[in-house]
Amino acid sequence: MTSKKTATMLLMCIVILAVAHAEDFEDKPIMASALAPKKSEPPKDKCYVDCEKHCIAGGYAGSFCTLKCENSCRQNVILHGRRMSR
Repeated sequence: MTSKKTATMLLMCIVILAVAHAEDFEDKPIMASALAPKKSEPPKDKCYVDCEKHCIAGGYAGSFCTLKCENSCRQNVILHGRRMSR
C-alpha cells in the first residue's frame, strides 16, 4: 500500500512539473529567437568607412570587406595608437 502511494505521489509530481514546464514555454517563441540572425555592428570610424567604400567599389563582397577593414583598422590602432570609436 505504501509503495502505491509513493508511486502515485511521484507520478503526480512529474505531471505537475511537466505542465508547469509546458506553460513556461508557451510564452516564449523558441524557434524565432534561435533562428534569428545575430547582427553585430562593426566600428564606424573614418578608417573603417573609407576602407569599406573602396573595397566594395573594387568589386568585393560586403562580408569580405567588413572583415578586411576591421582587421586593417585594428592594425592601425595597434601600430599607431589610435582608438577606434564604436
